[in-house]
Amino acid sequence: MTAVRITISILVASAALWVHSSPATAQVQCNPSDSYFTCSNRFANDVKNTLVDDTAATATEAVAAMNTGDNEESTTNDFLPLLRLLVNDNGAEDEGQKIGFEWAPHFSKTLPSKLTLSLQDSSLYAPLEKALDDAGLDDQGEMLGKQIDAGDDITLAFTISKASEKYGRDPEQQKRLLGALLGPADEDASVGLKEARKNLGTFSTKHADLIKQNTRFQDIADAALRAEYLALAQTQIGLEAENLKKFATKLDSLGFNGLLDLIDNQPQFTFALEFESRDESVGPDEGKATLAYEFGGRNVNTFRHYAHHDCADRVEGDELASEVACLTKYLSITETVAESFRVKIAAEYSKIQRFEFALSDPVFSHAEKPVEHLSFSVAASRQIGKTGSSGPRPRFDLKASYEDLSDDLVRQDRGIATATFSYPVSAGFFLTLGAVYATKPEFRGEVDDEISARLGLTYKLITEK
Repeated sequence: MTAVRITISILVASAALWVHSSPATAQVQCNPSDSYFTCSNRFANDVKNTLVDDTAATATEAVAAMNTGDNEESTTNDFLPLLRLLVNDNGAEDEGQKIGFEWAPHFSKTLPSKLTLSLQDSSLYAPLEKALDDAGLDDQGEMLGKQIDAGDDITLAFTISKASEKYGRDPEQQKRLLGALLGPADEDASVGLKEARKNLGTFSTKHADLIKQNTRFQDIADAALRAEYLALAQTQIGLEAENLKKFATKLDSLGFNGLLDLIDNQPQFTFALEFESRDESVGPDEGKATLAYEFGGRNVNTFRHYAHHDCADRVEGDELASEVACLTKYLSITETVAESFRVKIAAEYSKIQRFEFALSDPVFSHAEKPVEHLSFSVAASRQIGKTGSSGPRPRFDLKASYEDLSDDLVRQDRGIATATFSYPVSAGFFLTLGAVYATKPEFRGEVDDEISARLGLTYKLITEK
């Protein structure tokens, strides 16, 4: 499978890159109407808030990159890329190609949604082809089959989910924790910053009668005293901001990359409505409604339970401090987060519309009644490899589904199981090895190597386009 993702936004640089591109000493200019605290809050807090925003943005890109391919082949329904192009060639050069895009505009942070449009290369509707053959019109069927293209099978889908600290894969929902990871910056204060703090503290103590918590610089009548206080304050504020920026490069040692895996494994509810419009020669139109629940074995929720209840380093009465103190310990537990399973359970209701096809010369007609389907599926995936790697990690996917077609006189109930291993050979290239098993041979589909009528192997090398 080939998946091409395009994010329509200006990517925010990582905190580390920001540090390298920033000046050696932060330039701070307090206003005369400022007090030390208002000026400090404006600069130091702005720096911290920007760091949190940038860290969340960088995390969003990293979490989005963890999953590749068409969502219907994955355990993860992805709302993170704003715009993603999809190309699925099914291992073939000219047949079975699917193209489309996913648009996730994020109109609501708590209810992320996306719109998917895809065009699928199809073949002549099997029951229609059989009816034509039975009527001795196989030449008509062959001619109809040659006229079919991707525009004859179009799917439009709308998907919505729930996002909060407990649900969804959006790092923006975890900004409170991301911000708290920046808290220990004070422990790494430079010699210069410690000296600046000492100088300002000594000066404030010496002139305690003039300088109070809310004293504005312009309220100090002595010009020399005012200038000295302003210089000491601006120096410390600038060094505080610089210290925060430098500290951001140490996020990895505090478990930042491991936190991304926890976020990627967050539970997620999704509800999707889909309509597939087909040309009459391809088959009947179909509407679907799908409810799914996804979750990972280790995620932010399981980590928070550990930090608040089981961690020896937890801070009583301070849940956020406990999370910061216990993150690296949780990530070092024997079964690493990178090896944790991700599972998706889904139920789907679909209705196939009435199908009618007719030819005037020669005279021929074929019709089918509308039918309703109910299907259930369970999928599990596991990423393999080191956390925090720059590219996609190898992934193993296993999916089993059962479709109840009891009210359909033409089709039979079916069960299908697939297993797929995806390995990134090099930048932009993926090798997939797969096996498929069907309860009835006619539902197995095309395979590269046949083991039995119900079991086969697939493999392909795919290039990102």
